[in-house]
Amino acid sequence: MLTACASSAPLPPVGAPLPTVGNGATIALHDVWPLERLGPSPADTTVRFAVASGRTIVIRHPRPDHAIFAVITIPPLTMQPLAGDSATVHLRPVPGRYGITLSSDDRLTGLAIGVFSYAVHFAAPDGAAARYPTPTRFETAMAAARLLDSASLRFLPSERPAGDMLRFAIARAGTYFLAAPR
Repeated sequence: MLTACASSAPLPPVGAPLPTVGNGATIALHDVWPLERLGPSPADTTVRFAVASGRTIVIRHPRPDHAIFAVITIPPLTMQPLAGDSATVHLRPVPGRYGITLSSDDRLTGLAIGVFSYAVHFAAPDGAAARYPTPTRFETAMAAARLLDSASLRFLPSERPAGDMLRFAIARAGTYFLAAPR
């Protein structure tokens, strides 16, 4: 009975064609819509760990749900401490955005992995519906980006390991966030 209702004709796309993101091009900050974060901000986090062991850092939204905001995985031996055998990493959520600033006096010598989990506490920015008429269209166009300076960013290759999650590589300290082209 269900096959009788199915059509072999593809459905037409909704809205403008999806842009290509994650190609490493430099883009002006005013040419993107960062994904907005609602509610109270996750807390700043500082972690000291043995570089030989590496570390996975889970940052959660505050009460009442404690939903995961971001997971940063620093594999063993991907940081070079200034002294000793331990490194310190500081993680600060970007106010009002799905973003995080990673800083350290120690040097990142390999790739860390970042994952943003945006299942709750998110909103498409004002005006985005003109280009992306549904939240799904906005999400499909979204990728992780690294802020280069106060006026530009670079989209990073990003993948979705699960629904409402976006994974990307972290090659250096800096500010990383989710955004879609305008």
